[in-house]
Amino acid sequence: MRRQRYDVSTTIDIQKNYRLRLLYGPGYKRSISFGRWRHNRVVAKGFAREIAVKPIDELPDLIYACLPTLEVGEQAVLFGVRHSIPVVVDIRDQWPEIYLSLLPSFVRHFFRNTLLRSEFLRAYRILSQATAIIGVSSTNLEWGLRLAKRNAGPKDKWFPLGFPLT
Repeated sequence: MRRQRYDVSTTIDIQKNYRLRLLYGPGYKRSISFGRWRHNRVVAKGFAREIAVKPIDELPDLIYACLPTLEVGEQAVLFGVRHSIPVVVDIRDQWPEIYLSLLPSFVRHFFRNTLLRSEFLRAYRILSQATAIIGVSSTNLEWGLRLAKRNAGPKDKWFPLGFPLT
């Protein structure tokens, strides 16, 4: 079960000019579930609502968004483009591609072009408008660049989750 860390949105001051804003979202038990779908939409609405009322002098210098969570990523990119704020999209999972991996190969194309078409278009819009795409693996970065229909630029990188202790 996904652990609920806060019951309300919370701000954590790390140091001067470095603050984290954690947005509330209802918990969910399974990664692929109605609960997760609901969670993503609640967090995206909260993000859009909060960022829309920020005074110009309080706008962030950078927006960092993760996939999965197309809904928040979409709001982040829309806001970033509108206000000329760089947006970094971190691909942790190949979302919505992961849904296709659950299906037999002979029906994947059908599902991609019908039921999941709008989700793939959303992922394309997010990734194609991002200032930088990063990933937890070279495979994730390559997938994101392919979906965005762009070549890797100097800001597009992959960073492994771990490293050798030598």
